[in-house]
Amino acid sequence: MRRSCGLGKNGFESLQAAGCTNHCRTSKVPRAALPLDVGKTVDFERHKAAVVNSALWAAAGDAVGWISELTDREGVMRRIGEPTVRSPVKWRRKVFSRGPVVDLPAGTYSDDTQLRLSVCRATRATGQFDVEAFAKIELPVWLSYSLGAGRGATAAATNLSKPSANWFSNYFESGERGYFTGGGNGAAMRIQPHVWKHPPQERSKFLRDVLKDALVTHGHAHGFCGAVFHALCVNYALSEGRAPNPDFWIYAVRAFSEIEVIVNSERQLRNIWLPTWQERSRVSLSDALAATIKEAVTAIEQFSRHKVGAPEDDYVRFVHALDLQNEKVKGSGLLTAIAAAALAWLFRNESVEAALLTAANAIHTDTDTIATMAGAIMGAARPDDKPKWIIQDKEYIVDEATRMAKVAAGYEADSFSYPDLLHWSPPETQADAVVRVENDLALRGLGRLTPIGNEVEQGAFLWQWMRIDFGQTVLAKRRSGAVPVGVRNWLPVESIRQSRAVAPSAPESNNNAQQSLNITQASLPFASKSAADSVVNVRQASTDAENYKKRSDRRPVGSIDELTQEAIKSGFDPYVVGTNMMRIIRSRGSVEDAIAFAAIIAKAVISRDKR
Repeated sequence: MRRSCGLGKNGFESLQAAGCTNHCRTSKVPRAALPLDVGKTVDFERHKAAVVNSALWAAAGDAVGWISELTDREGVMRRIGEPTVRSPVKWRRKVFSRGPVVDLPAGTYSDDTQLRLSVCRATRATGQFDVEAFAKIELPVWLSYSLGAGRGATAAATNLSKPSANWFSNYFESGERGYFTGGGNGAAMRIQPHVWKHPPQERSKFLRDVLKDALVTHGHAHGFCGAVFHALCVNYALSEGRAPNPDFWIYAVRAFSEIEVIVNSERQLRNIWLPTWQERSRVSLSDALAATIKEAVTAIEQFSRHKVGAPEDDYVRFVHALDLQNEKVKGSGLLTAIAAAALAWLFRNESVEAALLTAANAIHTDTDTIATMAGAIMGAARPDDKPKWIIQDKEYIVDEATRMAKVAAGYEADSFSYPDLLHWSPPETQADAVVRVENDLALRGLGRLTPIGNEVEQGAFLWQWMRIDFGQTVLAKRRSGAVPVGVRNWLPVESIRQSRAVAPSAPESNNNAQQSLNITQASLPFASKSAADSVVNVRQASTDAENYKKRSDRRPVGSIDELTQEAIKSGFDPYVVGTNMMRIIRSRGSVEDAIAFAAIIAKAVISRDKR
């Protein structure tokens, strides 16, 4: 998948070249009021059907589009035996940058669907997006089984293997490509689970996770604005049961102004990402968003000028108008997201298959990503129009989509339990991700592997189709000699069942054990009054802690600032500090937030002791 879009080192040179004047860079754009029915509640069965169909049609679009990606008609002929893609079929292709030519079963999907499933796994049953696990486990391990990955996404994932790189500071450089010029569609193609996991009316909540997800790998406005635009289109399809029209596209584009609000509401983004981004991009975020809004509106306005005939002809004319056959911009996250929305709307009265095949046969465009995004929109709008094509890992895709629908409805669901990040070390190379644990092959961070295909050897490495124990099929790369020996804590632990509506509660105290402890203490031969007082104080402290726990369990979990202020006002009472730390861990599931809380408390204690 080609994710680059040639946006230059400055990051906004192309916006100016496209006609964005200084006036547009500084104009204030009002926040959009999107025409969504905010009064709707979740009809679980309908929402589940729409989410499952969105996931399946997205995978189907990926499968047919990948056949024709990065080739011409002769190349398609070599791959499948005819110059036109008509359905998912078995084919052959060279994989990885220096890998072998391998057989790809009918319905094989590429990095678009692979990373979409990674986002699903990183979504906990409470609805929280575990961005640390996604950035530090999913993305580095994905390199060992990625299919069709672009240079930008590969560089971003590689950099996250470094201990110094965090989800909010993945400032990689790779030749002409880098984080701040990363405006490709590698983020937009994968963000659908953030929309699926929320009731359709919760726009403000899913946009936060969409943005955090996108900023892990893409630092140019084309990348993260394209992700926001596509998310809003999928949300509209889920909410309204139809593909979004051009009027809605304008509303969605104007919603880019909300990005700055979200950034300033997230501590790591506000304090670390934003200052660095503005310094390196040499433009304020508000000006960059204003310029991107104007560019997107200009692109959308071209649509009406090229809509004159049959849907497939109008689509081809529109992608030509957007210059999406140009190597420098064909992977733009913003423009391909607009093209996918146009495809879904043009074919609103036609079959989904016809739309996806039109994208797949628009040679020299980013065929698979446009098809997968259009499939996600059209599938969400048509919950009863189920795909009949062969789709790789269909059962697993349905399972993950169903889990997202359960999260949206607040039903009990499973959470994927990643290895403890405190003891996790990512693979040093692509070939080091497959290890041997207790005599089984395993994919670090994800699970045990079962070989299901023949080995393909090239040089010092082997490629083989394998199935991870939870059901996903991967073409995994490993060393042809002795496979490195792994340790058990590199693999996931048992999954945890939770629900979105209720955060996991603290374990109940063992009353029998507490009673036994009290009896033992009461029978001690106190040698002095001070010793007796100390036991009374221990009992009183235990009672106070239990009372505080009961009060805190009834209160909603506040922000880190609120919880740290409460701990400071308590005089750093150990029970308040400890309880608030556990509330942060259990409600947020975030190592970064726990570290931030501990750092603030430590700094406050040290400051007080120096007085």
